[in-house]
Amino acid sequence: RNDFSAEAMSIRILSLYYTGRDNEAYELSRRNIRTVSETQNAERLLLLSSTKAFNDNDLSQFNAFSGHLAKFRGYDDFIKYHSSELHYRQGAYSRAAQGFVQLTETENPYHLRSLKRLAEINLFVNRNRTAAEKNLNELILHDTDIQILNWSTLNLAIIYLETGRTDEAEALLNDLLRKNPRGLMSNQARNLIEYIKEL
Repeated sequence: RNDFSAEAMSIRILSLYYTGRDNEAYELSRRNIRTVSETQNAERLLLLSSTKAFNDNDLSQFNAFSGHLAKFRGYDDFIKYHSSELHYRQGAYSRAAQGFVQLTETENPYHLRSLKRLAEINLFVNRNRTAAEKNLNELILHDTDIQILNWSTLNLAIIYLETGRTDEAEALLNDLLRKNPRGLMSNQARNLIEYIKEL
């Protein structure tokens, strides 16, 4: 292998990424993964290519790029979250949940997103209300994203309704409406309040 040509190739790939020619850059990286992973630009290239593989929902290529990226410090959570998310998208919920659980056990940039995915898996796949309730309560306590907060509040209210805790459900729904009088979640909250009144 010619070290000079490997470095030149890595610079070419970076310039393709930086000028919006992601598909060309990605294809060149994919075909030369071992070569570019040993260059001075390896970390940036592997991060860009891993991100592109993730955006393309290509788990196999994500694993290939992130396997090389893992030799650099500070990418463990990045790799774990994106790998888990790709498993989730492919319906491999048990495998996805393993990674999401690990990410909720420490403070990291993916903690709350992982918690939301766990809530979805527990709620809609495993039908485990107890685990979902725990996830949703934690999301409500910590999340500042209004959409996730509304989603968590609405789904927690539904769990309360399904388990006979109508007063708690109504209080949650009224709180959601007070904080957010408009939007899809608010309309659903109003419908649930009407349903409660008819019980």
